[in-house]
Amino acid sequence: MSVKMMMPWSWCSSRIALLLLVVHSSVNVCSVAHCSTPAPAFLQPKTYTSPSAEYVLTVNPSDMYGRGDGRYRVTKSAIEVWSGKLPFTLWDAEITNSGVVAGYAYSLGMGGGPRWVCGALHFVVIDANGEIRLNKRTERRFSSIYLHPKPMVDGLIVHECHDRLFFRVSGWWWVYQLSTGFELGRLDPKRLMPDSENDRAVWDAQPVAGTPLTLVHWYRTDGEQPATRSPGARFTLVDLKGRTVWSLKLNRDYNLAFKDFRLRRVIHKQGAILCTGQASRFELHFVADAQRVTFSVKPEPTGNWAVAEVAREPLTLSDRILKPPEIPQRPLKSLGTLVLRLKKKRPTSLIRGVLGLVFGARGKLASLTIDRHGRFYAVDGRTAAVHVFDPRGKFLHVCKPACTDVFGVGGNRVISVTDRSEVFLNLDDDRYIRFSAKGARLGSKRLKTDRWYSLPGTTNGLALGYREAYFVDAEGKTIRTIRRGADGNWLIYPDCAAVAPNGSFAIVAASGTVTNVNGRTVHLYDATGNPIRSTPLHASLCYYTDIAFDGTHLVVCGPEADRDEAAERVLVMDAAGSPLISFIPESSEQTSWQPYLLPNGRELVLFDGESGALQRYALP
Repeated sequence: MSVKMMMPWSWCSSRIALLLLVVHSSVNVCSVAHCSTPAPAFLQPKTYTSPSAEYVLTVNPSDMYGRGDGRYRVTKSAIEVWSGKLPFTLWDAEITNSGVVAGYAYSLGMGGGPRWVCGALHFVVIDANGEIRLNKRTERRFSSIYLHPKPMVDGLIVHECHDRLFFRVSGWWWVYQLSTGFELGRLDPKRLMPDSENDRAVWDAQPVAGTPLTLVHWYRTDGEQPATRSPGARFTLVDLKGRTVWSLKLNRDYNLAFKDFRLRRVIHKQGAILCTGQASRFELHFVADAQRVTFSVKPEPTGNWAVAEVAREPLTLSDRILKPPEIPQRPLKSLGTLVLRLKKKRPTSLIRGVLGLVFGARGKLASLTIDRHGRFYAVDGRTAAVHVFDPRGKFLHVCKPACTDVFGVGGNRVISVTDRSEVFLNLDDDRYIRFSAKGARLGSKRLKTDRWYSLPGTTNGLALGYREAYFVDAEGKTIRTIRRGADGNWLIYPDCAAVAPNGSFAIVAASGTVTNVNGRTVHLYDATGNPIRSTPLHASLCYYTDIAFDGTHLVVCGPEADRDEAAERVLVMDAAGSPLISFIPESSEQTSWQPYLLPNGRELVLFDGESGALQRYALP
C-alpha cells in the first residue's frame, strides 16, 4: 500500500523535474541565440562645440537608433545661423571655427535593419549656411566576424587649416578635402609605421593644433600569446600622408591599469591623450609614472619635426575622475523596526509546493509594496500569497492565488495596489492576478508589461517597456507613449519607476549614448506624463538597486562607487535631485535594500528583500 501511495509522488516529481529541465534548457538555448545577434546601439541628442567655442551644433535624432532624418541647429555666439531637418542623423560630428560641419551617419542605425538589411554609411560635410557639401554613400554588409555591419567608423579627424578631413574606418583613413568634399584616397598609417607588429589597435586620434599632424594613441603588447602579453601604449605623430614623423613607446605602461578596475576604466573611456588644443603642444598621461607630460612640436628646416618634452607634473587617478559633490554623512533618526509576520499555511497544491522552491523558503518575502493608506502588502516567497497589514503591522487578510495560477520562475513578484485597494500581482511577463480590496480573487488580465504601476486618482497604470513607458487603461490599452525625458534623451532600458501620491512619477533609465549605456538617470514627470526634470544618479553610487519617490523626496539605494562595503548606502535627495543625506543602515548585514516612502511624507521604510523586519526612519 505504501508503494502505491508513493508512485504518484514519484511520478509527479519525475515529470516536474523533467519539465524544469526542459524549461531550463530552453532558457539557455534562447540566451545563446540572443547573444549571437548584435546588441542595439542607441543615439541620444548631442551638442558639439567648435575649438574656439564660437559655434555650437545640436543634433536631435528622430529615432533612438539614429535611423532616418534628424533635426539640426547651428548657433554662432548664441545666435542661430541655421536650423532644419536633414535626411540623415549624424552619429558623430565636428564643427569647425568657420561653422563647417563634418560627420558620418548610418541610414539604418549602427546595427543595421531587420532581416539582414544593412543600410548604408554616409560621409557628410555641411557648409556654414546649412547646405550639404558632401553626402558620400557606401553600402554596408554583414560579416561573420563582426556583430555590426561593416564598414563602421572609429572616429573622424578634422584639420581645418590644412583643408583635410579623415574618417577612420577599420584601420584605414578615408581622406577628403574639407572645402570641396572631394575624395582624395585612403591611407593605412599602421602599414607606413615601422615596427608595428605589436601595435594592436588605435584607441584615440586627435589633431595637434597649429600643425598638420595627428597624434595617435595605440594599444600595444609585448608578445603574441596572452600569457606573454604586457599591455602598454605607443604614441605617434602622423602627417597628412599617413607617415609617422615621431614615435614614443611606453611598453608595459598599463600593467598597473589592467589590475586596477578604476584606472582601466578611465584609460578605456578617456584615453591617454590629455590635450591637443594648444598650438604646437600636446599632453599625455604616463600611467605607470602617474605623470602628466607636455611635449612641444616644431618644424625643422630639413622638413622633419622636432618633438621635445617641456614639462612634467604628477597626475593621479583622482585627478581624472570627476568627483561628485560631498553629501552629509549621518544616519537618519531611527523609528524602530516594524515586523510583518506572514500567516503560515500549508500549500494547497503539490505543483505549487515544488515550483515554490525557486521562490524561497516559507516565511520569507518575495516583494513588498505600500498603498496610499499606508497599508503593507507582502508577497509570500513560497506560495505567492499576498498578506495585507495595516500601518502598524497588524494582519488584515490574505489574497490567495488559485491552484491553477502558474507563476514564472523567479523570486521577485511585481505587485501594485490601486486607489480602491485592488491588488495586481504579476504571474509572468504581462499576466497579472487581480484581487479585491478584501482579498477575493477577481480573475487575471494582461497589462502589456511585467512592470505595471497604478496611477492615483485614475483606473490607469504606468507600464515600462523595453525602450519607452506607457499610460495604459484598465483593459491594458495604450493611452500615451513616453519616449523621452526632460533632457531630451531617449528612455533606454527603463529599469523601474515610483509613483507619488499626487500622480507624478519617476523613471530610472540608462543614461549612456551609442553602445555605452553605463550610468543611470532619474526622469521626473507630472501626473499627465509631461517631463519635468532629468537628473543623473549621484556618482557616489556605482549602481542602484531600487528607488522611492513621493513628489518631495527621492530615495536611492546602492553600493558606493569604488568601495568594497558589505552593506548598501541609502541616498536621500530632494525632488530636484540634490543630495540631502547619505547613510548606511546599521541594523542589518544585508547588501540589498528596497526603499519605500509612507504617504504621510515623514517616514522612510527599508525592506531587505527577504525578511519581514522593516527598518523605519524619520525623513529630514
